[in-house]
Amino acid sequence: MLKPEFDLNTELDYVFNSFDEQQEIVDRMLALDATINMGIDVKSSQAEKERVKKDSRIIYRRLKKIDKQLGDLLIQHQDK
Repeated sequence: MLKPEFDLNTELDYVFNSFDEQQEIVDRMLALDATINMGIDVKSSQAEKERVKKDSRIIYRRLKKIDKQLGDLLIQHQDK
């Protein structure tokens, strides 16, 4: 699980402001999402799973600002 001092919005702001190319921003945001999801396993509590799902949704909404089609697709897939 992520460290308590980890702030997702700060990380996303850093990625968004540190890279110029749209594809690189998208790739790094998706890598961040993958990293967050790697911490979840069958022993994780329901609260941990919900937190990761909420964090992924935050990432997908940010992605939607860059690539609307991809963001919509990820959000739609998460809702299933």
